Amino acid sequence: MKQKIYLSHYIRLFLIQFLSNERGLSENTILAYRDALKLLLKYCAQYLKIKIDKLPCDRIDDQIVRKFLDYLQQHRGCTASTRNARLAALKTFFYYLGCEVPHCLDNSQRISAIAPKKTAHKMVDFLDPDELKAIMDSIDATSRNGIRDKALLLLMHNTGARVQEIVDIKLDDLRLDAASQIKLTGKGKKQRVCPLWQDTIEVLNAYIVVRKPKLEDEHHLFLNDRGESITRFGIRYIIKKYGTITQKKAIFNKLWK
Repeated sequence: MKQKIYLSHYIRLFLIQFLSNERGLSENTILAYRDALKLLLKYCAQYLKIKIDKLPCDRIDDQIVRKFLDYLQQHRGCTASTRNARLAALKTFFYYLGCEVPHCLDNSQRISAIAPKKTAHKMVDFLDPDELKAIMDSIDATSRNGIRDKALLLLMHNTGARVQEIVDIKLDDLRLDAASQIKLTGKGKKQRVCPLWQDTIEVLNAYIVVRKPKLEDEHHLFLNDRGESITRFGIRYIIKKYGTITQKKAIFNKLWK
């Protein structure tokens, strides 16, 4: 008797082994893949009237995936960009599935052929000098949190770093000598080095003096009130806070990426 091959088994291997160990993707990227697959599983279980843990690998074809993508836009209000991001995640998974389960290869190829929706190309926006000055002037540079916020926001502006790149910075990534620079680790663990402005160097030096980690082995540069590594949500709060104080709420879109 032929044993059924369930989709849930390969999704677990895909997330835990393939993306993490073989591709070396970041935790946030893996979570994005997980969310896309979770939505697909729920949709397919309802559409095919099969329990999620009993969905066979070969029942999901390009037609079901197309219906799922339409469902995301029409019923969940997803934008074309979000739809395309979900599609990209699904293509990666079904390519992996086709390699692991040869009789699913035909479905994998058909899903890979689904075209993304066209989207408008958005120009990257930046803070202008007046906006930056308004933010810096609104920060209480006499408090430890204020010194941290000033260093964090100026560093983001200086380097154009993504929020996760700021979260991941460790003390060893920072060089504050004659050739001051910082090493950033981006998507796919790709690294780049950015030179630092004199203003950025000064506020970073001031922050390091007052930085108080909860544990001696806490090596992340930016810490929260408890002395632990700051999170994406912590940085989100900081950006929104100063956008509200300065009545320049557009800074959130210019810094949050």
